[in-house]
Amino acid sequence: MVGRVVVFGVMLSGTAGWMLAPGPSGPNEVVAAQDRPKQLTTLYFGVSLCRKCHNEKQPVPDKEALLYRGTEMSTWDQFDKHKDATAVLKNERSQQMAKLLGWPDVRNDRRCLSCHGVVVADEKQVHESSFTPAQREESGVSCVVCHGAVKEWVDNHASVTGAEAWRKLTRADKQRDHGLRDLWDPAVRAELCCSCHIGNAAEGKVVTHEMYAAGHPPLPGFEMVSFSDAMPRHWENLAEKVARRPQHKEFHQRVHGYAADVEDVEAARLLTVSSLTAYRTLLRRTADLARQEASWPELAVFDCAACHHDLSNGAWRQRRPGAGPPGRPMLRGWTTPLLTLSLHRLEALGAADLAKDFRKLDEQLREALGRNPFGASASVAAAADRLAVWAERCRDVLNRPAAISRAAATDMLMALVRQSPGDLLDFDAARQTAWGARGLLTALAPSWRQQPELAKPLEALEQALRLDLPKGQVTIVKEFLPLVLQSSAAHDPERVRKSFDDLAAAVHQHLPR
Repeated sequence: MVGRVVVFGVMLSGTAGWMLAPGPSGPNEVVAAQDRPKQLTTLYFGVSLCRKCHNEKQPVPDKEALLYRGTEMSTWDQFDKHKDATAVLKNERSQQMAKLLGWPDVRNDRRCLSCHGVVVADEKQVHESSFTPAQREESGVSCVVCHGAVKEWVDNHASVTGAEAWRKLTRADKQRDHGLRDLWDPAVRAELCCSCHIGNAAEGKVVTHEMYAAGHPPLPGFEMVSFSDAMPRHWENLAEKVARRPQHKEFHQRVHGYAADVEDVEAARLLTVSSLTAYRTLLRRTADLARQEASWPELAVFDCAACHHDLSNGAWRQRRPGAGPPGRPMLRGWTTPLLTLSLHRLEALGAADLAKDFRKLDEQLREALGRNPFGASASVAAAADRLAVWAERCRDVLNRPAAISRAAATDMLMALVRQSPGDLLDFDAARQTAWGARGLLTALAPSWRQQPELAKPLEALEQALRLDLPKGQVTIVKEFLPLVLQSSAAHDPERVRKSFDDLAAAVHQHLPR
C-alpha cells in the first residue's frame, strides 16, 4: 500500500482559456505531433457555425445521433463560464490592472488573450461569415479553442455526404487525418485544460507575481473532473455514452476505444491521468521559468501562503514536518496529493519500480530548491525536467484503456483518504484530496448523499474546503472568491484530517466492493 505523498509541489500560474495560434509549441501541435498523411488547413471558425447543428434545447434521440446529443451549444451559451472569458478583460479590475502594469490594451494583448480568448495568427485564415473581432469577444474561449482550428474536420464531420463515412472513423483517424483534437483522451484533454488553468511558459501563458500584485485573482488548484462538472459539462463521458446506448456498445468500443466493461470506473482513469498531467505541467513551467535566469526567481512559482498568511504563535504551519532548510519558500504543493492515486495504481499494475523512482527524483528537486532561498535556477530546471519526464511515463502507463474495476477504484479511494498521523495538508492540498475523493465516491456510489455514514464526513469537507464550485455564468471574483479566502484563512488541517479519517472508516464499512 502506498502511503500519502507529502512532498514539494510546484507553482500555480495560468489563466482562463487557451491560445489557438498554430505554431511549434501551441496546443494545435497535440494534433501536429501525429503523423499526418496530408497537410491540414488552419481555419478559425466561430460559434455561429456550430449552432447550426448543436443548438437543440432537448437531446437528439439516440436513434438519430450516436456521437452527439445536439444540446452542446445550448449548454455552453447558457452556463459555461468560458463564454465570458474575453468579456472580463473589459471590466474595472482588468482595466485597473492594465493601468498599473503599463499595458495599453489588455483586450487585445496576447499575454491576456492567449487564455481569455482566441489569438488569431492570420486574419486570412478566419472563417469569413462567423468570426469577426466582435464575435470573438462575445464568444470568449469558444469551440475552436478546444476542438482545433482545422478546416478538414469542420467540413467533414457535418457534411450530408460525408457524415456516414465520418461515423466510421476512430478517434485516432479523426485527429490524425482531419485535425479534430481527441478530447476523449484524458491526457490530451488535461494537457489542453492545464495549459491555461495552470500555465505554459512556452506558449506565453504565464500569470506572474507582478500580475497578481496588479490585481489578477489568485488561481486555485485545478482538478479537471470537478472543474468540468462545474462548467457544467456539455458532453457525455464515455461511460455515460455507453450507458445511454447499450445496444451500440460495440460501436462505441470501436470508435472511442472504450474499455466496454460494466465494471470499469472511468473516473479513476480520468483522475489519475489528469492529476499526472497537472503535475507534469507545473513542473515544465517551473523548469522553463527557472531557465530564464534574468527574471528568476519568479515569485508566482512559490507557495503564496509561505509569505501571505496571518502570524500566530503555535500555528499549524509551525508544527508541520520540515520540508527543507528554514526560511526557504516552498513551491506550491497542491498537485502532489492526487499522486497517491497514481502511485497506488502503478504498484497494482506491477510497475512498482516506476513508483519508487518518484522518491529519488523528488529528493533531487528538494535539494536543488534548498541550495539558496529561491533555489539554484539551473539545478531546479534540470530536476523539474526529470520529474516531468517521470510523470509523462507514468501517465502513458495509466492512460491505457484497460478497465479499472470497482474493487481497484475503491482501493484507490482508500489510499487517497487515509491520513498519516503527521500529515498537515494546507488548504489547497486538502481541497485537491477532497475533490478527488468525492469524484471517486460519486462514481462508485452515486447516491452517497442518501447514506449518512458516507455523507456526513464528505459534507464536512465540502463546507470546510469550499468544494462546491459555482455553476453557471456567475462572477466568481465577487461572489465566491471571498468565501474561499475566508475558508483558507480559517483552515484547520487537524479538523480536516479528522473528516478524512471518518470518511475512510465509512468507505471501509459501507461501500460495496
